[in-house]
Amino acid sequence: MEAIRIIKKVNSEIITELNKFMGKNVEIIIFPLEEKNKQKGKRVFKKIEGLPDGLEFQHKMRNEWCS
Repeated sequence: MEAIRIIKKVNSEIITELNKFMGKNVEIIIFPLEEKNKQKGKRVFKKIEGLPDGLEFQHKMRNEWCS
């Protein structure tokens, strides 16, 4: 995600939310709105046959180091 930071003096009424800051310096940070693609962020977790359980493997390795 990319953001833009702008420091400007408010001298226009185009953005009505800024009217109370008229004549003052303000910092404006713009974050683009991105529509979320449900399929893009979807993760699938499944066990791959032949691989040991992750926690069991971690305990085994830790026991080897501590022995």
